[in-house]
Amino acid sequence: MHLESTVVFGSLAIAVALVVIRAVTIPRLKLTKPMGPATWDFSKSWASTFTVLAAAFGTLISATKGIVPDPPRFLSELGTYVTLNLAFGLLIVLAPFLYRATSAHVEAAGGELQLEGYVWSFLVCTLLSAWAALGQLVTVFLMFAETQPTHIATETIAALETPFIITAIAVIVYVFQAIKWTIDAQPKTLTDKVRPRAWDLP
Repeated sequence: MHLESTVVFGSLAIAVALVVIRAVTIPRLKLTKPMGPATWDFSKSWASTFTVLAAAFGTLISATKGIVPDPPRFLSELGTYVTLNLAFGLLIVLAPFLYRATSAHVEAAGGELQLEGYVWSFLVCTLLSAWAALGQLVTVFLMFAETQPTHIATETIAALETPFIITAIAVIVYVFQAIKWTIDAQPKTLTDKVRPRAWDLP
């Protein structure tokens, strides 16, 4: 199996495990419970923001000749970096659109229409966001490693890996906690006047 396949399916496996474990550890979770519309906030949706910015930067760097060696040391082809950056960038954008596509307009107080999804579609959206964030983080690390000298000390490699490992752990912990925070923030009982609250993308 090529390393690029490991990046894609490895990050997917972690994202699936993360969301499933979190979901089964929330008592009395109802997958069909309504959720409010998804929103993006620069100060709160930092995993999504990081993925979009890193994907754009990574695509630019990998498409610029001379920065990443050709042929690359870790992936099969130089163009694979461009593909991964674009794929994970597209995935983070696709996640909220998928949530919206599975939502419905519900009449709230005053006759206003509000877009409402469900807990299950929220979990799918979060899974896709986590997949994109983790996959993009690994892709950026590999690109950074490509630019380093071939013969490099073990201590230097460990120093280079540490920030990426810390960031990956932070993403996992953040998404794990954010799932419960978001679900708990929704009203316990819904009426015509009390509808689900909007929630921020992770």
